[in-house]
Amino acid sequence: MIYSTAGRVREPLEERTVAPEPRQGTLLLNGRRIVLGPAGVTLGRSRDCEIVLDDANVSRKHAAVQPHAASTYGWAVADLGSTNGTKLNGRRVDEPTPLEPGDRIEVGTTELRFELE
Repeated sequence: MIYSTAGRVREPLEERTVAPEPRQGTLLLNGRRIVLGPAGVTLGRSRDCEIVLDDANVSRKHAAVQPHAASTYGWAVADLGSTNGTKLNGRRVDEPTPLEPGDRIEVGTTELRFELE
């Protein structure tokens, strides 16, 4: 004998949503391609940052590019309380902001471009 609950289910079943794995992100800086690690990177003048920028207008720990589950492409940029702020495509970033391929990140007078592999 086979039993089924199909007749008792009256509401549509909910699909489980799982955040997609972030795709491999890269930053382009002065012709260099920098591959982002799984935890992301910090940008700044400090040697403690994964990407050290030689720019007097950049704070010691200026910004971060990090995985972001709510982002379509899996990555976001965040300002880390820098003095001069961080811009994404010319607009100031106040909270973690999702990135799309081709986006321009400005820290101080340095511009980086976000891409996906």
